[in-house]
Amino acid sequence: MTKLKKTTDETKKLLHETIEDFGQHFTAINNEISANIIKVKEFLVERLDSIRQLSQLQRATQELQEIRDLQNSLDEVLQSFDTQNEETSIKLKKIVKLVEKKQTEQKASINTAS
Repeated sequence: MTKLKKTTDETKKLLHETIEDFGQHFTAINNEISANIIKVKEFLVERLDSIRQLSQLQRATQELQEIRDLQNSLDEVLQSFDTQNEETSIKLKKIVKLVEKKQTEQKASINTAS
């Protein structure tokens, strides 16, 4: 019976040591998992920041393109005004020449009538 008690005590001791070893091993794995979770969170935060920056860059690029489009439209309008102003200027010069010609003709007819 003492042999059985000795074997039982040894089994209990081995079982207790195994449970302690398992507990330490489990704690080490748990700590490693926690550290990896923190690393993943940090990585995700960095990625989120990158995505936000990319989104802001895309928005800024789109707004810049819209500004360029508006600028091109404005350039077209200004070119149209320049063309119209040039045409108007030519027409006004022709009108001035006709008025001057009529004035000259009227002066000549007044002078011949006198």
